[in-house]
Amino acid sequence: MFTYAFFVPAGVWDPPHHHCADVHLIVLSGELRLGIGEEFTPSAAETFPSGRFLHVPAGRAHFDGAEVDTVLIGTAVGPWSTEYVSSAWAEGG
Repeated sequence: MFTYAFFVPAGVWDPPHHHCADVHLIVLSGELRLGIGEEFTPSAAETFPSGRFLHVPAGRAHFDGAEVDTVLIGTAVGPWSTEYVSSAWAEGG
């Protein structure tokens, strides 16, 4: 098991992807936007304000981002991997 923290700057989105293990998150500050599925549709993402806990099961395609600066704390079990739905995203575009 490991714990990580990351900062999501306002306006930044991570396209549809999934992880090999369950993810447990708490929104430490700001608001996380999280959408489920392989289609990148930010308008369909649910908003999770500061203090909320989230669970994203292993293998579930999702995308996330923030409209305001956001800090997250997560826990998962390794080994860890992220696979993007579209290989174009994994290559930076």
